[in-house]
Amino acid sequence: MKSINTNPKFSVLVPNYNYGKYLGAAVKSVLAQSVHDFEIVIVDDGSTDNSSDVIKQLCETDNRIRAFQQPNAGQAAAFNHAFAKSKGNIICFLDADDLWVPEKLAWVERVFAETDGIALLQHNMFILRDRGPRTLRYLSTLVSGDVVEKIASLEQIGFFVPTSGISLKREVLSKIFPIPNQLGICADAYITRTSLAHGTLFSIDIPLGYYRVHGQNYWMDNPNRENPDMVLEEIMPLVLDYYR
Repeated sequence: MKSINTNPKFSVLVPNYNYGKYLGAAVKSVLAQSVHDFEIVIVDDGSTDNSSDVIKQLCETDNRIRAFQQPNAGQAAAFNHAFAKSKGNIICFLDADDLWVPEKLAWVERVFAETDGIALLQHNMFILRDRGPRTLRYLSTLVSGDVVEKIASLEQIGFFVPTSGISLKREVLSKIFPIPNQLGICADAYITRTSLAHGTLFSIDIPLGYYRVHGQNYWMDNPNRENPDMVLEEIMPLVLDYYR
C-alpha cells in the first residue's frame, strides 16, 4: 500500500450516488495514473446500492483513498464536502461512472506549470457507451481563452466538457466554494462559469478520459431528464449573483 501523503499535489474528488457498479473502475483509473502524487476523496451521497462495500474495499487497497459519507443531499453538497476534506493544490473532479486515461494527471500538471493565468483547465473526453458504438469525442473541438462574454450571451453549452474533464487550482476554488447547495445537479456548470471570473479557460483538445453513457446520465440518452435550457435557467441567476 502507498503511504499517506499529507500534502499531495492533486486531490481527485469523486462524488458517488448509487454508482457502485462503476465506482471501482473509476477509482482504478486514477490509481493507474503515471503521476502518483495524489489523494482520492470519495463522498458517498447516501447511496442505497452496494457502494459502501465497494468503497470499503477500495480504501483497503490504497492509503491515498479517503472516503466520507453524508445523507443524500445532491451533487453540490457532495462537492462541498469533498473539497473541504481535500488537501491538494490542484483539484480534479471525477464522476463515479467515468474513467481517465493514464496520462491525464501528467497533462494537467504540465499545462498548469507552463501556462500562467489559467482559472479552468479542461480536456476533451471520449464517449464510452455500455451498448452501441463509441463516439470519438464529446465535443468536436474545444475553445480556450477569455470566453466570459460568450457565456454572457447565452452561448453556453458548447464550451465545457463533463465534470470528469475539469481541473482547477485550490486558490481559484477557494474563491468559489462552498457552492450553493440547492444545485442538486449540474454543480459543475456553476464551477466552470464562476471560475472564469479569476482567469482564462485552457482546453486540451485531446481526449484524456471517458464519459460513460449508460441510460441513467442526466444529460445524455435519458428521456426522463429535464429540459437542459430549464436547468441552465436555474443555474445562471446564481452565476450572475457571483459576478455581482
